[in-house]
Amino acid sequence: MEDSETPDSQDRDDLIGSTVGRFVIRARLGAGGMGEVYRADDPQLKRTVAIKRLHPTHDDRRSNQELLKEAQRASALNHPRVASVYDVFTVGEELFLVMEYVDGITLRERIET
Repeated sequence: MEDSETPDSQDRDDLIGSTVGRFVIRARLGAGGMGEVYRADDPQLKRTVAIKRLHPTHDDRRSNQELLKEAQRASALNHPRVASVYDVFTVGEELFLVMEYVDGITLRERIET
């Protein structure tokens, strides 16, 4: 997939409202140890997706390799309780993982109830 607007062209911590690759970032869903997950629109396929990207502070090359391995392992799975991996692409030196968007509550919210 081609590079498009680079996240470096704006505040890297605020992708909301920007276009990354062909995806329009709509909301930040959460963050973990390695990265952040966003809800985005895919205008080409007319669907909502989840996009994971690494925290900008990570060692890009090593972390990108780890995220790529995660994508490869997850894409080999086909289970109704595992989100499907649709794509992996890079913009600049950042790697993005595009996954099935599943609407619902977070694991933390589930545990707290």
